[in-house]
Amino acid sequence: MVVQMWGEDKLDDINVYVYFLPEVPHGFFHRLIIKTCSLYQTHWIGKDHCLLSSGDKLVLMRENNKDGDPYIQIRCKRPETSAEFRRSWDLFLTVMYASGAV
Repeated sequence: MVVQMWGEDKLDDINVYVYFLPEVPHGFFHRLIIKTCSLYQTHWIGKDHCLLSSGDKLVLMRENNKDGDPYIQIRCKRPETSAEFRRSWDLFLTVMYASGAV
């Protein structure tokens, strides 16, 4: 369901990568999903990803624990206007604050 709602990744999507060394703590991503989903009423959850919706803005979170490069990716579609960019950035900040990365 998450993949259908998101569509495909595009080169002009905005991405933020939150890296963890030596690895993403066990259960961290699931706790992050619980925190952020409590903030956004509309959301879809998959095994290693979560899609949040705020109005017409979508933010995708993915966990990557493969190949010795552990990170959580926060991604949204490229905004058309500066006002849309601000809304997208606010969603990024909300996720990063919930993760404790900021």
